[in-house]
Amino acid sequence: MITIMDAYNIKKFIDKCDYDFLAKWCESIGHPRDIAQLEKRLLWENNEEFEKIRNWEKTENQKISEAKKSLTWLVELIQKTKHEDLDSYEGYDQIPFIELWKPLESWAGNIITKASTLTPNKVCVSENAKNSLIRGLYIELSDLTEQVLIKKLNESRNINEIMAEITSYQYSQDANNQIPKDQYISFIRDTKNNFENILKEYPVLYLHINTIVNRWETTTRKLLTRISADEKELRKKFNVVSDKIINVRHTGSDSHNGGEQVLIIYFKSILADNELIKVVYKPRSVGLETFFYAILKLFASLETESVSLFPALLDRETYGYSEFVEHRLCKCEKEMKRFYINSGKILATLHITGGSDCHQENLIARFDNLMLIDGETLMEPRLRHTYIDKDNKIDSVEESYSVARTGMLPSQIYSIKLKKFIDISCLGSPTCEEDEELFAKQRWLFTNTNYMMKLDLLDECLFNPCLPSK
Repeated sequence: MITIMDAYNIKKFIDKCDYDFLAKWCESIGHPRDIAQLEKRLLWENNEEFEKIRNWEKTENQKISEAKKSLTWLVELIQKTKHEDLDSYEGYDQIPFIELWKPLESWAGNIITKASTLTPNKVCVSENAKNSLIRGLYIELSDLTEQVLIKKLNESRNINEIMAEITSYQYSQDANNQIPKDQYISFIRDTKNNFENILKEYPVLYLHINTIVNRWETTTRKLLTRISADEKELRKKFNVVSDKIINVRHTGSDSHNGGEQVLIIYFKSILADNELIKVVYKPRSVGLETFFYAILKLFASLETESVSLFPALLDRETYGYSEFVEHRLCKCEKEMKRFYINSGKILATLHITGGSDCHQENLIARFDNLMLIDGETLMEPRLRHTYIDKDNKIDSVEESYSVARTGMLPSQIYSIKLKKFIDISCLGSPTCEEDEELFAKQRWLFTNTNYMMKLDLLDECLFNPCLPSK
């Protein structure tokens, strides 16, 4: 119920709002004539918070203005670099609108070179590793701007004509028939020349591009500094030549600590000249995984047959490294039997350490072992459910604490998108994520050509990496 004082405060607040603010609010919350929607929303929050909302646009404009000044060099670099002056796009051709961001290659390369030489112990970064790190920057910038750019590209072409040309191309018998790129290249040239105008049309891009560029520089410097500082420990723990990075692979995992991602770092082995060893760099502590395997080792010491493989881990409190675990199938029925015995021991350990979210991406089967590779959901508290009777008194208290809570055992969850139950548990469906339609994503076709477009395509249905056999 709206009291007289509430109504007075709402009226006072509305009187202070300018017309544009009210128009934007009503457009988002309800019909412009439905002022009651605004009143209800205002009552839901306190007036002080809504004062902050009123000032949001002014604050945001200040941030955009600062980002615009910070990116002057980048805009000038993109505008002055001609398409013909750029190097080969080999390895980058599947990144949408890569030509727009390729001018950053020299700047990014200098960042890596300087960072590797200024570290406590100089780290040698191979050309492949350098290109992989720069590729990560390109992908982030491409992901951010692709919707705006494809919209601009579509404005300059007739989609019906493009679809007709694609049909003709697909049914062409000419083996030398190439997908045309002339319209796309013309679009890229125009976009480079008018890049500043595009940013003015979409000013928030200033803010996000600036964030991505600064974050990439910071995280790259941090990565190389950490590898340099940990050179001796890495060599000892993983048997690698840790002062030279052979390659880097992005995993596309969730970001941690301000945009840092899990990376797979390739080093040379100190035990075999031609062998490469993959070490997983995690921008968070691996203390939970270390704790988990310490308990598992304790249990293993109490019996003759137990889990025999434990991944190497190096925890540095705010970040860490772990051995890369390859999926390996069981070779015989005896190994298969041991796999499920060991899985039961893993399940029990996860249960007593408060583990959850143990789905197909967080464990991997390796011969007769099931190995935890992501333990960030360990040590979760027990949930208590309190039931109240009709007299408002506590009737009973239950703890939700079952092994099913780990997410490791086969279980059904309802997919709103698919409108059916699916199984994404560790030991459930034989295919990754149970139904490939669940992970239907938009994919680029004919990337960086006249025909480029984004459509819903299904991922290849992959085998569940937690299972020991196909």
